[in-house]
Amino acid sequence: MYCSNCGAEISEKDAYCPYCGVMNARAAEREYMEKLEDIREDTERLGEESGKESRRGMTIAGKKALKIFAIVAVIILGLTSFFIYLETGFLRGDAKSARAEAAFKEKYFPKLDEYYAAGDDDATAAYLQEIWNQDGAAVLSGWKHYMYMKYYMDYTNVCGVRNRELDDDFWKYDYELVLYDGIQLIYETDIVGYQGMTSAEKEKVRGYQKEAEEIFEEYFSLSRSDLDEIHESSVDEGNYLYRSHIREWAAKTGGENK
Repeated sequence: MYCSNCGAEISEKDAYCPYCGVMNARAAEREYMEKLEDIREDTERLGEESGKESRRGMTIAGKKALKIFAIVAVIILGLTSFFIYLETGFLRGDAKSARAEAAFKEKYFPKLDEYYAAGDDDATAAYLQEIWNQDGAAVLSGWKHYMYMKYYMDYTNVCGVRNRELDDDFWKYDYELVLYDGIQLIYETDIVGYQGMTSAEKEKVRGYQKEAEEIFEEYFSLSRSDLDEIHESSVDEGNYLYRSHIREWAAKTGGENK
């Protein structure tokens, strides 16, 4: 799924976007309900234990149970208020977001189409970056050439190492992003990336993938089997790629190349 605020691809399990911090309401609700269920189970266990205790122990356990029930009541009340607020807030926010996205499409999509139709991927990418933080930009993920341009920008970032001095600043600040973008480009197109791409776009992306592999081999001594290992250890069962895992691999493989 994609963040409603910044458009970044995130997991349905994330209560908050790891990139911009905006709440994912469904995941947040799931997280709160899981906590509530934990408290309910603790209360049941307390009830089972209290039945085995002496009268004095039962009194103590009863007091604890009352405290727990009081906490549960407060949590339920808080959750109810919280989700009523969310529901009404999202109703207002959805209308506002819809207007912002409609205005964004009207203002920026024609220029995006113009750059793309001219075959100028660099100008298209630069324009995407320029408008990325404007109100309503979440709708960019619905632009018909968005997925292709996303992988094109991954590709250009990987290729950028050819014109850079791979100094301490690169290993400290930039290598992680290069590795992350390269892994996305090489592996994630087969999962979701090809959806909606034209045949010509798919063909170009396959070329970008091959070139990215060559760059990782030449500049970082990472073979395809190395990249396979990095990818496999950095995704969950739903094929969500964790940036934190890539960061760990960057520290590991970057250290070997300093």
